[in-house]
Amino acid sequence: MNKWLEVSPVEYVSDKSPKLLVISSGQHRFTAGREVIKGKIETHNGVFQLIEYPKIIHTFWLFDPYLTAVSKQITSFLATK
Repeated sequence: MNKWLEVSPVEYVSDKSPKLLVISSGQHRFTAGREVIKGKIETHNGVFQLIEYPKIIHTFWLFDPYLTAVSKQITSFLATK
C-alpha cells in the first residue's frame, strides 16, 4: 500500500469512527481532503463539523480573541452526542 494511504485518516473511517471537528484557517492546504473525510464519515452516519476562520493565518487559534472562541467551540462540540 502507498505510504500516503497508510497514514491517511480517510482510509480508516468506519462506523466506529468518533465524531470529527475541523477548525480551519483560510489556508486550505492545512485541511486538504476534508471534503473526502466528511463524505466518508457521513456515509457511516457519523458527525463531522467544520468551523472556518477565513482570511486569517493558520496559527490564529493560539492567540486571543481566537483562543477563547476556539476553546468554547471545542468544548461545545465535545458536549454534543
